[in-house]
Amino acid sequence: MNLIDNFINRLICGDALEVLKKIPSESVNCCICSPPYWNLRDYGVEGQLGLEKT
Repeated sequence: MNLIDNFINRLICGDALEVLKKIPSESVNCCICSPPYWNLRDYGVEGQLGLEKT
């Protein structure tokens, strides 16, 4: 098994459409996002995005 000797993690929070434009090509192995799904998901947390009136 090959182990990774040098490992760099970075967490970037922001608007995915804007942030991804600024990231260099071929520099990301994984991108995880969780859109609010406007009224389709309820995580049971006060103040969550996606449950307000549009």
